[in-house]
Amino acid sequence: MLIAYVPSPQCYRACPAGGGDSGLMTYLIVVGSVAAAALLAYMVKLQFDHRLRTRGLEGTAVITALEGRRVMPGTADMKVDVTLRVTGADGAQFETWTVAELPILGMPQAGWRVAVRYSPRDHHRIALTGEPTPPEEESAARDSPANGSPTPSTEPPASASHPMER
Repeated sequence: MLIAYVPSPQCYRACPAGGGDSGLMTYLIVVGSVAAAALLAYMVKLQFDHRLRTRGLEGTAVITALEGRRVMPGTADMKVDVTLRVTGADGAQFETWTVAELPILGMPQAGWRVAVRYSPRDHHRIALTGEPTPPEEESAARDSPANGSPTPSTEPPASASHPMER
């Protein structure tokens, strides 16, 4: 003998399980599905970024342009569009761009160098793996005594007395 339960019309309005508010259930299902898809996409992106940083081809890049986007809240970093001229370990050269979080204090300038890793199949997939450094020629010329500036001494002058001895 088969017994079927048919809810009364009052149950449709009062019971959540009876489908009284099907709009809310549909909304919760859609929002939950979108959140799950966004979380999955974020996890896949993290996996691709990790793989790029560990298995990508190594290279050096010269920063050709920087354009600030926005300051990252709660940090001293800024999200920046960085245009790069990359030279791979095999000598291949190409120009690409990426978005990077760089410190506001000590923001690199055009002409600075940075270590990178990139995808051999898609040169737009690139990760900055080192700290940007100023060009060697400029820093070497600035630090050399040939430019007329005195070389800073690490020793205090002989006549200087220690503040605690006074």
